[in-house]
Amino acid sequence: MSSALSLGTQCQFWGITLLWWPGRCALLCRAMWLPALVAAAVAAAAAASDRPIVAVCTCARSMPAWQKRDDGSFFSIMVPSLLKTVSDAERAAWDVRLYVGIDDDDLFFQKTLPNGTAFGWLPVTLTTVPRRRGRVPFNENAATAHAAGAEYFVRVNDDTEFVTPGWLSIGVAALRAMTPPNVGVVGPKCEEGNTEILTHDMTHRTHMEIFNGLYYTSEFSAWWIDDWITKVYEPGRMRVLQNWVVKHHLHLHGTRYAVSQSESKFLVSAIERGVRTVKEWCSGRIETALPSVRVPATVPPAGTQMGPAQISVADPKLGWTILVTVNNGYYDFFRNWWAHYSRLKMPNRVVVVSEDDAVHAALSKDYPTLTVERSSLTGQEAHLYDSKGYKAMVSARAQYIQRHLQAGEDVLYADVDTVWLSDPTSHIGPEDLVAEIDNPSFNGVSPYYCTGFMAIRNNARSRRLINLWDRALSKEPQLNQPVFNRLLHAMKDLRHSGFSRTLFPSGMQYFDKTNPEGGPWAPPQEIGTTTKLNVVVVHNNFIQGHEEKKQRFIRAKLWII
Repeated sequence: MSSALSLGTQCQFWGITLLWWPGRCALLCRAMWLPALVAAAVAAAAAASDRPIVAVCTCARSMPAWQKRDDGSFFSIMVPSLLKTVSDAERAAWDVRLYVGIDDDDLFFQKTLPNGTAFGWLPVTLTTVPRRRGRVPFNENAATAHAAGAEYFVRVNDDTEFVTPGWLSIGVAALRAMTPPNVGVVGPKCEEGNTEILTHDMTHRTHMEIFNGLYYTSEFSAWWIDDWITKVYEPGRMRVLQNWVVKHHLHLHGTRYAVSQSESKFLVSAIERGVRTVKEWCSGRIETALPSVRVPATVPPAGTQMGPAQISVADPKLGWTILVTVNNGYYDFFRNWWAHYSRLKMPNRVVVVSEDDAVHAALSKDYPTLTVERSSLTGQEAHLYDSKGYKAMVSARAQYIQRHLQAGEDVLYADVDTVWLSDPTSHIGPEDLVAEIDNPSFNGVSPYYCTGFMAIRNNARSRRLINLWDRALSKEPQLNQPVFNRLLHAMKDLRHSGFSRTLFPSGMQYFDKTNPEGGPWAPPQEIGTTTKLNVVVVHNNFIQGHEEKKQRFIRAKLWII
């Protein structure tokens, strides 16, 4: 971590704030803090051994009549004004980059923003996302910048004009003046549109760490995100900066995204949840947030086209969202899972939760058509079962599922040590939850479900279960399966069932004729050669160790990468 990342460490002496940077300090009277703090921010960043990245993030969508670059405000207004208002001193202090999110069928921007595009000193990274009606890919675009190591994020529209010279220093100084530093949101004065909320905003990467890798909560497609980010930090950690002005040229192209009015029903609960999250983070109760560190050099440089994006070719509301998680230690298992899955030509939306920066960069590079969400975890190794790292990893699973249920999606969660031989969705019954069965009866409950492959329908009952599960796991990292089964069987109104043990066998059933680990497990149901031809999903569980799992797949001819 460069010295610039430690900026703004504060001590209080007689009502005066002492801000310390390596090799520099400034005594700033609170009554006169802004000009001095702006100058100090620039000087401190310039003194860093490497420049922190400032990601200017925008999403762009063309119109059918556009033929040349200047037909769009992105090229004629936004980019020229950005180049004009970032000073030489700021460029020396910060590595300013432009991140642009577009729909994957937007041929205008694909043609006019090819890989390697740069506007003078300003490099451009493109994030392509399959078009979904009414949805703007802000989160995917911000995730690309986060994976590249961005320190500050500036979210603007493609028809925004930067008016104030030196706005970058003003925004950084205001965020560093927060308590704690960099926890909050600031935005420019904009007299166009709704002036009661931030329609443009700036945050530190801490914001995405607080919200588990998301820039905006996933319930909203576009319209309500401004309300959300304004209210979760309001009043003490949200500021409209009167000395930073932008102009939003709404009249040029109008609204190019359909407004999802139905999403307004999620706003109050999303804000309340966000306020609690910020409060808990600031009070030190959330301890899993990512440290503010640079990502490894494997992250593709600015100027290259990166994911994430979605592979869904159908509206996700019409099918299941496939959710998998992976860290760098099991990246080869994800590749094997994907090799099998892609053969099935399923239309469902796939979301991959990356559990460290290295695997996030690899996924973005190797699978640019996937939706990749960054988790709050950091460990890259292949954790052994029941280890501390393994418990932390599996304890985070509930929050991933909960996030997508809250967004209105039905979720089919799968571990990456599964192999899908045919489409499992046709085997999902009408119950609230359908899961793989580990044992017909164990630990006083029947059946005893496996949390490594389960389908959860979005309704009040299932959301209550996953919320209770998440709360229990948040208190203390632990094996997630025992508490899940205890909570599930205590809910008398929850409808649940198990997948066929013949069609969805455990690793003990599929690979072993006897129980290799002993203990209280029921004798495995034998899976013969003929029966194996009909298996839908194989789960390589009941075995420990990365290499042991891999060799098991190889012997069964299920390792195909």
